[in-house]
Amino acid sequence: MRVDFVANASHELRSPLAALLGFVATIKESAADVPDAQKQFLDIMERGVHRMRRLIDDLLSRSRVEANEHVRPRGMIDITIALRVSIETLQVRAVERDMEIAIDFADGLPEVIGNPDQQTQVSHSLTENTIKYGVPSTNVEISVEPVERIPECGHSGVVVRVNDFGEGIDKEMIRGVSSGRGEKLTLLGKSF
Repeated sequence: MRVDFVANASHELRSPLAALLGFVATIKESAADVPDAQKQFLDIMERGVHRMRRLIDDLLSRSRVEANEHVRPRGMIDITIALRVSIETLQVRAVERDMEIAIDFADGLPEVIGNPDQQTQVSHSLTENTIKYGVPSTNVEISVEPVERIPECGHSGVVVRVNDFGEGIDKEMIRGVSSGRGEKLTLLGKSF
């Protein structure tokens, strides 16, 4: 899986790099005296740079997760803070796809065991995927509710549900995530 990811990421980075090099050559040679063409090419180049930056950020994030995957968090966090940051960050993308992010956070949610940076990354990834793969002009629904007993460990905690109206994820591709539309993340409320 890692080899496939690296190959896909390399391919994804190669395309915008080739486009950038082509536009730079065009601006230097044939568009040197055409300000409108220069602006158009620079706008395209800027979008390509932002795309590459997102890909590199994703690579770095995955690398950090893999480096810390066996380190159990010790701190307690408010899960709704990470979710609200993700929602605010991704609101523009949702609007671009004519989607609305609807939230339903239960009152009095307990803090959960977690690392704030890692939780923000997970929240961002879940929300971004629902926007990216959901059907345009539909809602993205994010809810958080307490649970008395998490089946995997028997402790209390919270359940985060992020639902879209896309095709869903194939069951064989899911590990620790509910089947059907959307994705579910279960977090522990106390240490064991």
